[in-house]
Amino acid sequence: MDWLKLVESTQHCQRNWDFEKTIPDETIDWLFDIGYAMPTKQNQPSVQIVAFKSRSSISLMSEMAYEPKNELPNSGKTNNPQTNAPLLFAFIKRKDLLLHSSGSTIDTEIGLTSGAIALAANSIGLKTGFCACINDKGDISKKLKKLLSSKNIRIKEIRLLLGIGYPKEGLPSNQSESITFPSYSKDANKYYPNFLPDTEKKIIL
Repeated sequence: MDWLKLVESTQHCQRNWDFEKTIPDETIDWLFDIGYAMPTKQNQPSVQIVAFKSRSSISLMSEMAYEPKNELPNSGKTNNPQTNAPLLFAFIKRKDLLLHSSGSTIDTEIGLTSGAIALAANSIGLKTGFCACINDKGDISKKLKKLLSSKNIRIKEIRLLLGIGYPKEGLPSNQSESITFPSYSKDANKYYPNFLPDTEKKIIL
C-alpha cells in the first residue's frame, strides 16, 4: 500500500455521493473498531463515535452542518454536502465518561480517531469529507435533539463530522449538485506566504 497516495486521497473533501452504492454493515462495524482502537489518554473512553445511517437521521444532521458567518443576506444558508453522505460519523466529546481526567486531550483524541477512520475508509475505495460546522439553532435542531437525547447525546458535544461513501463518477470531489466549492493545494506557500518555507518543513535535530 502506498501510504502517501492514501493520505492524499483522504486529504480531499468529497462533496458528491453515489447513493446507488451501499456500505455493508460489516464495513461500518470495522470502521467503528478502528476508531475505538486508537489511543486515548490512559485508554479512557473519552470519545464516543456515532454513525448516522438512515436518510432521515443524516438529513437532520446535515441540515445543521453550516457556518453562519458564511451566509449572505437573502441568500439562505450553504450546507456542507460532505455531510449528506450515505454514511455519516459523528465524533462526540464525552467528559462524563472520564474517570480521572479533565478532558483536556479529547480534541486531540477525536483527531486521531477520525483520521484513522478516514484513512481506513479510503484504503478500501470509499471517499470521505470532514466537517466541523455544527449548529444547534432553529426548528430542525429540535428534532435532532430529540433523536440524540434518546442516546444521552447533546448536539453541543458533537465536535466533528465525517461523511463516507462512494463518489459520483465523472465529478471532481469539490463539485456538489449545485455548487463548486473552492479547492486548495497543499502547496501552501502559494496561498499563505507566511507558511513554513521548504527548508523548515522537515527539520531533523
